[in-house]
Amino acid sequence: MSKKTKFDRMTKPQQRVAIAKDVLKQIHAGRIKAKTMIYVRALNGGYRPKPGQPCKACALGALFVSKYALANGMWISDPGQEELHGSLALYFSKYQLKDIENAFEGHLWNHEHANDEDRMIAIMQNIVDHNGTFKKNVMYEMV
Repeated sequence: MSKKTKFDRMTKPQQRVAIAKDVLKQIHAGRIKAKTMIYVRALNGGYRPKPGQPCKACALGALFVSKYALANGMWISDPGQEELHGSLALYFSKYQLKDIENAFEGHLWNHEHANDEDRMIAIMQNIVDHNGTFKKNVMYEMV
């Protein structure tokens, strides 16, 4: 029987906050670069970033990368939509995932001049500020 990690002992809302905070930390450290229209890709252009390797990712891809970093889970190289959604469904509802994806891809929040990184930071901060729940109707100023 394996020993539970600190992450494993958290409630689901606490886990979602921890994942979002880790995404913010990885963005500020330059290990995650926000990019629309992809899930997760290596910064060098390859399709299979290794754990801890800098990557570019959409909001769901960034949540996926940070979830595996925190949970010490098995890494899935170049996750497809099914793997990514299935993995994140342990923490976020399918409606939350859809809203997060739509907000990041620019279909939910109307911020014409916001860049990918600003939108991702706003989404992750929204999750942190609302105790693990993404509130799609709460807008953040993107500067």
